[in-house]
Amino acid sequence: MIRFSALYLPFLLFCSCAYFAPRGKMVISDPFSKIAWIKNQDPNYESGNLPIALNSPLIHQDMVFVGKNTGVMEALELKNGRSVWHTQNEGSFHGGPQVMDDLLIYGTTEGRVFARRWATGELRYEVDLGATVESPASIYEGRALFHLRNHKIVCLDAKTGKILWAYQRSVPYLNTLQGVSRPVVYKKRVYVGMADGNIVALGLNDGTVIWERKLTTASKFVDVDSEALIVNDSVVIGPKSGLLYVINPTAGQIIRTFEYGLAHVPFDDKGMIFVPTTDGQVVKFDSSWKELQKIKLSEASLSSIKIWKDHVVVSDVKGKIYLLDKDLKKVLRTHQFGHAYSAVFGDLQVKDDYLLILSSRNRLYAFNWPGAGKDQ
Repeated sequence: MIRFSALYLPFLLFCSCAYFAPRGKMVISDPFSKIAWIKNQDPNYESGNLPIALNSPLIHQDMVFVGKNTGVMEALELKNGRSVWHTQNEGSFHGGPQVMDDLLIYGTTEGRVFARRWATGELRYEVDLGATVESPASIYEGRALFHLRNHKIVCLDAKTGKILWAYQRSVPYLNTLQGVSRPVVYKKRVYVGMADGNIVALGLNDGTVIWERKLTTASKFVDVDSEALIVNDSVVIGPKSGLLYVINPTAGQIIRTFEYGLAHVPFDDKGMIFVPTTDGQVVKFDSSWKELQKIKLSEASLSSIKIWKDHVVVSDVKGKIYLLDKDLKKVLRTHQFGHAYSAVFGDLQVKDDYLLILSSRNRLYAFNWPGAGKDQ
């Protein structure tokens, strides 16, 4: 519920949802005030056993696909949240679904991968991979790649579900962080961070190791959990406990190093690179890796970053959302989810006027940009 002080009531009654800045640019008053719909996906649970959502929704065309902790995968209409279809699976979800052609492909904590027709939910195939599927699929040239909890990378034929190859990593650490690096494909190679502090380059066709590079010498929590960003023929990645690295993808040489703990895959906006950090900063670089601007948003780690309606939108693990200008000069608006245990662990999803966020408390929020669908 949104509450306004009585002091501001006269102002609210006589103003529109936007005003014109001095240079003629329209500035929306509060994008987080217009919620198109909310879905409460919280399952029944016993006191003291709070179910947490770690996954992300997916927007495809005019539909939203999202998994629930009860094992249900559901398709919703983007504009109003109306259910189109849903289906029960064993387990829950740590990675969001992905689409290839007519298929919705996703994995579960029970180690199974499903492919369904995204329009109807009809099952095309089901495969048992033997361990919790921690990452969304990376889809590339008819292949689907997954990162499993047991430090294994598995490559499937995305049309049939046939396992093409698997790479098993031996990780000597007993304690590793929740989450994994989603595999990224570039020039017929697979780049993926591992829980032992390495990034590994694998051959796309057979999963053989081409090179590996140690990125931290810390004694614990060395996980490289962020998905790599490929930009300007370089691989950008880093462990949460260490530095940000720019790496040559051919042989794995480190090109540049920055003293920022990488919280989430950076965002590349036409050569402007936005890096979310573990100490609550967003840092902006140009294509030559010159640092242009940074801004401190939170004392907590940031969890996702996207561009929405020509603005930067960022979430943190304390359940706060920030809207910034692209120059990172100021925070324009914020939104705090109301529940004491709310956080955002998954990816923000953006399409046109819509911003979708799944909170850790299993609430799916669809924000609609003010003035959407109207002449502005």
